[in-house]
Parts: sequence; structure tokens; C-alpha cells
Amino acid sequence: MTEALPVCAQAWFVAGIFVLLALPVSIYEVAMHLEYFSRPTLQIRVIRILWMVPIYALDSWLALRFKARPPACPADPATGSASPGRPARGPL
Repeated sequence: MTEALPVCAQAWFVAGIFVLLALPVSIYEVAMHLEYFSRPTLQIRVIRILWMVPIYALDSWLALRFKARPPACPADPATGSASPGRPARGPL
């Protein structure tokens, strides 16, 4: 019997799938606005908004991996801390 992946790994994997879906779509939309650049004052604003998708998607995906552990991830039982080198928080 195989063991299930921890919740952190599942969240990172699912988020990665959505990032891989969002990046090509948003980059394609930006490219199309640049190719058919007929209304510059409007399209510049649209392109700025469209760039938010890949930036925030990558930022959120990397934050799941490299920031302090999210609440869904259990603390390390050996040290009792939420992440290496960081003391555990007391009760709220």
C-alpha cells in the first residue's frame, strides 16, 4: 500500500497545474494585444492587468514551497517548529 502525499505536497502539485494552465493563456492574451495594437491607451491598461496573472500565479506557487509552512502543513515533530530555524508559536 502506498502512502498518500502530505497536504503540502498535494497543494503545491495542484497549484502547479493551475499555474501551468494560467501562464500560456495569459501570455497568449498579452501577445495578441501587442500584435493587434490598435487602441494604445486602452490596450496598455489591459496588458498591465493581464500581466498580473502570471506574476501572481508564480508568486503564489513559489510561496507554497519556499515561505514558512502554511497552516495546513504540520510542524516538524522532532523540533516542534513550523519551519527549520524558526521557533514554534505558542497557543493562540
